[in-house]
Amino acid sequence: SNDKKQEQENFRIGMQEMQEEREALFGFTEDETKAWGHGGDDAAQQLDTNHFNSIKEARDNRNNHLDNKEEYDHNNHNFSHLSNDGKNEIRMVDVGNKSITQRIAKAESKVILPPEVLSEFDVSAGDLIGPKGSIFSTARLAGIMAAKKTSDLIPLCHPLPLDKVHIDITLQNENEILIECECRVTYKTGVETE
Repeated sequence: SNDKKQEQENFRIGMQEMQEEREALFGFTEDETKAWGHGGDDAAQQLDTNHFNSIKEARDNRNNHLDNKEEYDHNNHNFSHLSNDGKNEIRMVDVGNKSITQRIAKAESKVILPPEVLSEFDVSAGDLIGPKGSIFSTARLAGIMAAKKTSDLIPLCHPLPLDKVHIDITLQNENEILIECECRVTYKTGVETE
């Protein structure tokens, strides 16, 4: 149908615009661009249109969420963790004047396991079981611990009083693992890194 074709064309154009913006912002070399490419138009069309639209909406609205010039200014290419005085000194962003608000970040990833990896585990009740027990339980615990230690692991990241970290791991089909994470904080800065 024409609506579907127009939606796919809008999606392709949007992906191209995001790629061009990313390349302009970070100055990727041609080799880097090829190495990190999405695999051509066919692969781009297979991506979830709703996911693309949510990214586009967030990017369109991002300037509404910037409280001051301490934040990244996309138009001037100022980076929040580098000083703007021409010296490019590394600094931690000052969030002292920001309001305390509830912030939520969600992320998901899909892991596709090859048969040789799957053959090393038993599958029971939607979980992979190894010699020492549940693989998914261990992964959830590791994810929660990593979220709690983010400011120790990533330089210049603010330590946050996390309200919630929830990790859901499900086995889909025979070889796909869907990992979903939600972090919530009531604080002056975001929780997207966690």
